[in-house]
Amino acid sequence: MDDEITFQIIDIDSDDIPIDFDGNPFDKEFTITFYGKTEEGKDVSCNVIGFKPYFFMRVPKSWNKTFTTTFIRDVIIRPKIDKLEQKEGIKREKDRQINKEKFIHSKNLPCNITIKESKNFYGLNYDFEHNRIYKYKYAKMEFDTYSSMRKICNTIIAYHKERYSPIINKEIKCDKKILEWFKQDHNCDCVANLYESKIHPTLRFIHEKNIESCGWVRVKIPNREFNIIDEAEQIFNVDIEISKLKMSNITPLTSDSTAPFITASFDIECDSSHGDFPNPIKDFKKVVIDIHEAYFRNCINLNPTTSKKLFIKRCIEEAFNGGSNDIQSIYTSNGCYSENGLKNVMSKITDEVILSIDESKTSSKTRDTIINRLTLILNEITNESGEKINIKGDPIIQIGTVFHRYGDNECFDRSIIVIGNEDKPTEKICDDLEGINVFPCKTEKELLLKWKDLILYRNPDLITGYNIFGFDFDYINQRVNYLFPCEKDCKKTRCCLKCPKNQFYRLGRLMRNVDSDRIKSMDGISKSKMTLSKYNNYWEKSCKIANKELSSSGLGDNVLKYISMDGRIVFDIQKEIQKGHALDSYKLDDVSSHFMKGNIIEVDRFRNREKKITFTRIRTNNLGNLKVGDYVMFNINTKYGLVKYKNGKKFNIIGLWNDDKQITVGGLINFNEYKKETISIEWCLSKDDVSPQEIFSFHKTGGSEGRAKIAKYCIMDCELCIHLLLLLDLIPNNIGMATVSSVPLSYIFLRGQGIKINSLVTKECSKHNTRIPTLKNYSDSKIADDGFEGAIVLDPDPGIYEVDPVSVLDYASLYPNSIIENNFSHETYIGTQDDIDKNPEKYNKILEKIPHTITPYDDYISELKGKTVHKTKAGTQTTCYYATRDYTKGIIPTILENLLDQRKKTRSKIKQTDDENKKKVLDGFQLAYKVTANSVYGQMGAKTSSIFFKKIAACTTSIGRSRIYDARDGVVSWASAMGYNKPVVVYGDTDSVFVKFSRIHHETGEELHGKEGLQYCIDCGIKAGEWITENIMNPNWNEEKYGKGPQDLEYEKTFYPFILISKKRYTGDKYEYKSDKPKERTSMGIVMKRRDNAPIVKYVFGNVIEIIMNQSVDIAIEWLRKALKQIKNGEMNESMFIISKSLRGYYKNPDAVAHKVLADRMAERNPGNKPKPNDRIPYMYRKLPDNMLYDFNNRYKSGANKGKPRNKKILQGDRIEHPDYIRENNLEIDYNFYITNSIMNPVKQVLDLEKDEEYTKEIFNDYLT
Repeated sequence: MDDEITFQIIDIDSDDIPIDFDGNPFDKEFTITFYGKTEEGKDVSCNVIGFKPYFFMRVPKSWNKTFTTTFIRDVIIRPKIDKLEQKEGIKREKDRQINKEKFIHSKNLPCNITIKESKNFYGLNYDFEHNRIYKYKYAKMEFDTYSSMRKICNTIIAYHKERYSPIINKEIKCDKKILEWFKQDHNCDCVANLYESKIHPTLRFIHEKNIESCGWVRVKIPNREFNIIDEAEQIFNVDIEISKLKMSNITPLTSDSTAPFITASFDIECDSSHGDFPNPIKDFKKVVIDIHEAYFRNCINLNPTTSKKLFIKRCIEEAFNGGSNDIQSIYTSNGCYSENGLKNVMSKITDEVILSIDESKTSSKTRDTIINRLTLILNEITNESGEKINIKGDPIIQIGTVFHRYGDNECFDRSIIVIGNEDKPTEKICDDLEGINVFPCKTEKELLLKWKDLILYRNPDLITGYNIFGFDFDYINQRVNYLFPCEKDCKKTRCCLKCPKNQFYRLGRLMRNVDSDRIKSMDGISKSKMTLSKYNNYWEKSCKIANKELSSSGLGDNVLKYISMDGRIVFDIQKEIQKGHALDSYKLDDVSSHFMKGNIIEVDRFRNREKKITFTRIRTNNLGNLKVGDYVMFNINTKYGLVKYKNGKKFNIIGLWNDDKQITVGGLINFNEYKKETISIEWCLSKDDVSPQEIFSFHKTGGSEGRAKIAKYCIMDCELCIHLLLLLDLIPNNIGMATVSSVPLSYIFLRGQGIKINSLVTKECSKHNTRIPTLKNYSDSKIADDGFEGAIVLDPDPGIYEVDPVSVLDYASLYPNSIIENNFSHETYIGTQDDIDKNPEKYNKILEKIPHTITPYDDYISELKGKTVHKTKAGTQTTCYYATRDYTKGIIPTILENLLDQRKKTRSKIKQTDDENKKKVLDGFQLAYKVTANSVYGQMGAKTSSIFFKKIAACTTSIGRSRIYDARDGVVSWASAMGYNKPVVVYGDTDSVFVKFSRIHHETGEELHGKEGLQYCIDCGIKAGEWITENIMNPNWNEEKYGKGPQDLEYEKTFYPFILISKKRYTGDKYEYKSDKPKERTSMGIVMKRRDNAPIVKYVFGNVIEIIMNQSVDIAIEWLRKALKQIKNGEMNESMFIISKSLRGYYKNPDAVAHKVLADRMAERNPGNKPKPNDRIPYMYRKLPDNMLYDFNNRYKSGANKGKPRNKKILQGDRIEHPDYIRENNLEIDYNFYITNSIMNPVKQVLDLEKDEEYTKEIFNDYLT
């Protein structure tokens, strides 16, 4: 009987690996590696062989296998071989064999070709001869290796690109059959007749074996001696290594449980030589900035130029000799400059350079240019040995790591690796810490190697941290480059076997050397042995630094820098939170405060006058992960917004009682001043922040005790990440998404949205024997750059609805259900009215045979107006024809139906289980089903998508608009049919309508008020939604044949009162099904929801709204006047004026983007702390001095302003500054700017709903100076 092993997959990888490590290294086979864990916690790696990578190429009807083989070998491949041989002068057979791997062997075809008949995904292509959907001929080309597949694929593309135009235009002659190949039509912009050529074979294997990519599998071991590798011979750092397993021996299992995966969360702490933000690799830029600033303070008026050059020379000398008040000292690793070295540098500082420095005083652009130029000059300075001066970078001084096992409540290991002050080698490095393993190291190099050992020892399945893709990994990489310099034999793409970097880059499961990479004890530092040659056979799995660029509308521009570790999933918690949550700030402290909190039920204050002790005991509904020693702050949710108690002051927890859910904090807390406005009060976990300056000081001068404080702080950050991971269910949610999409878990964290939908659609198409064409890249295609109409927004009826409730009816999954309802799919698309008009004979025959629907949509033209692309109606329509479900069920509707049905079933399972862990797993799945279903529509409308089809996306939105009109008219029809008074639709947006139902009872004729009227309107909304769904929805749906139609208009909520300002801008108190249940304030599009508004705007606007809804507009105006007076007099806390905006990676006109200009200024002031793309930049508007506002050298010469200076043109970027900079330099806040540019417009728009516009304008003018 065969042995069996079951495990849950954590990741899937692949490689082209030599069949025999001792044989021909070029004789390879495609191998898929599964990494996973058994239920008992044993790590597994399983190498599966036998699966052949493949893609399809469409061929003409006249082609057979023989002709196709000849075409690929002689027409496409052989010329490539000949060119290679000609170029390299390869003549001998031995060299030809070696060159085989540079491309392929010239005599034998490197793939197996079979001719298959399949349907085309794009377009309903009817075969009248056989009375069915047309089946085209496809050459399925199977390869031994993935690299061979890619090479042949690229060669076909190159051949087609080179020959297409000359052959089609008859500039060159070719075989008649080959001409047929060039002339094939695909109903889309297909690349070189290729189909599914970009689908990775790993995904194909998952599809064909029907394996859940993060599910459980059963592995049959036919030959334990052959398939199970002995520990001494293992290549992978696992408990069970399975090798050369045939693909037939791995099968899927069904289970809702999750293996005890281990997650490591790490954080690094760094020193700084000058107290600024740590910089791993330094040059002379900081020195140059110091020189530039000192230059304008000391010698701008000096003459001649030689005096200025002497000043610069003196500054350089000061930097090397301990520094001065103006110039900070520098620390080098290879000594001081030589006199000759300094002389050479000074010779490059010419009169022209001095002139450029002088001109840079008034231009920030010139300033940046000259600073960069001077930096390049000073970087050339040499020492006595003629070597360039090497400035020391800031070292990593500690790495903290905590380890958590899935299913446990607490971390099972907390470890900190610490180095001491290199100037005090005899000093104790770090004090012992309770519950933390402290590993002292003598050098930074030793620290990095020790952390490598820790990872190999604990062998985690997932590695995470906070902002590790933006900071930690990149910093580690740069320090490794500095401490382990490359050998001369190293190439740009990979290091040689003897490269010193290999000592560190052995963090994955694949071991460079089994004798040194399987760490069984943390005693001492393991000696890394040389990388074995077989390691490099696993190129895809090699441990190395990786850079990946990802851009999306939701996440912005991202550059992910991380260390690739095979068998370990690497992800950044900050990025995951950015994906799913719109927060004002993504700093760890702010994120933890947002998510880790609980409501306060009762507060008792205590004071012991004799002992001079004060403390407050707080009872809460939830203690979360709080422990004694943590810090909390308190948020007060008021009617007009969130207020931070004592401006966010942090309170230390000195006592905690789990049974009573009580905490005790030091100091007296009094919330009474907010009593009238308070809705609720909550505690929020806050970090015990140690400032960067304290870290630098503790490390250098704090001794072992100071470094222990840093260590405790570092471990706290690591553990906080684990708490966030568990609280947000990041592991089960992403496992769910990977499984639903049939992609490896690493794809979810490191790839975009498109690959998930591509995988899903390819899998379903394979079931229907349908092939997907490989689309041209958007930049290479001839797709018209026109758009289509988006979601409908019904014209709003703005107003303050104080007495009339407004109910909202909402479609469930409108776009997915619109696709299902109308059977929209690539292969159900028949054509447009234009196609029919051009070829009526062909299309009329199809339409006679095939039941179909007709969907029109408006055409739009994209026009560039200034720097913005505008969509304008072209005045024409496109009318599309699709086969109905009665003829064939579309592939896209099939996918969406499955996703939505599975979501319903999964939600039902959640209600039936009591196991909290299983609930989290199931909830992750139901969320994944929902997100994926909505993403399918988005991918069809995305020009970069592999399933792009604008017509379907346009038809879907067209149906969505129709359904909104159906709902608008339907509520009126319902009222007429059921004897109710006529309702009024006051607004409609995307998938919902806002309805003001009459409060006059349909039976008694009595006008209802207050909560009674509210409940009546709620009931009207419920009944109207049900009636419209039953009587109006799903007009193209055969209910007798297919059951209930997909479209469902549901009652969602009722607002009372309600303020509708304009399109997509409203606010109100939300009730759901019962008027006697608590209300919830909800809003959309107003300044309360926008993250780029200052808190002062939300404060003023929120209060005005609150007073209007509970009292009157006149009372709101009275309050507004008092608030504006307080702002004008500077009586508000400065934190109320801070704005934050996200930084993108690229701007067409960066000088016009205020926070980008500020970010550049910050980078120049502090290069090591340069803001990165996707960072949120906080800033305030500052009051500008007169010399920035007015041009005193350019005065008016006549008129009313005669003699007065003209106004200067001021960029927004010059008006703003970072809050810290404003405080440090005692700059004034520009309160007038906040009133006129931020507060006035939104507040005035609300007041204008009831008051005269000129009157409301004067309210603000009264408080402007």
